[in-house]
Amino acid sequence: FYQNYMKSELQIPIEYCDLIKKNAKFHNIHQGEKVFIIGNGPSIKDTDLTKIKDARKMVVSNFYLHKDYKIVKPDYYCFAQFTYTDDLNDHFYNEWLREIGEKSGNPQFIFNISEKRLIDQCRSFAGKNVNYMYLDHLNTDYYDEVDMTNKMMMGQSVPIDCIQIAMYMGFKEIYLIGVEHDFILNNSYSYFYERKKSIIGDKNKFWANEKNEVVVDFQSKLTIANEMWKGYTLLKSI
Repeated sequence: FYQNYMKSELQIPIEYCDLIKKNAKFHNIHQGEKVFIIGNGPSIKDTDLTKIKDARKMVVSNFYLHKDYKIVKPDYYCFAQFTYTDDLNDHFYNEWLREIGEKSGNPQFIFNISEKRLIDQCRSFAGKNVNYMYLDHLNTDYYDEVDMTNKMMMGQSVPIDCIQIAMYMGFKEIYLIGVEHDFILNNSYSYFYERKKSIIGDKNKFWANEKNEVVVDFQSKLTIANEMWKGYTLLKSI
């Protein structure tokens, strides 16, 4: 039914309008450049990321745990919506954000608007470059452009959010590193770090257990994979 709406009716709520409109500063600021989007997949354990230390980089989630973080020194640090599971509460999120704020320097942080309350409470983010995007579960048929000053497609995986940001910033070449979407084939969902090394890593059991075994049923895996690839396909067409 989203196809029956005008885009003006699907704009962000008025209370967030001024904050999200600030993202206009990012529009085409990297016109024609290339960027490396680095995921947290296990493959980056064996990847020499120092080779791209002088390139534009966008990292996600727990990348601050990487041994070469201070060498890689990302330009952008992106987070998908993370306050969505009952396995975690504000205590764990506050501790996680405190550690990220203390250990990740001061890149341009980009959070979903749903996390603003927690960021405002976190002292380690005071004075840092904090930005917000508005991710929404709209029908993918609605999207025919990428606009950080309006609603953006919420992907099934954070690289989909990162690609939208990179497109809006004008990057011409977008490379993905450490983005393994093979859970449906090997029934495993793991990271470059040990789950217990992350404050929230071994608390969130939605995807996988402590042995990195995928715990969602096969039908759910099919649904998630289908929605994820719909997002990638749509971004490719845009």
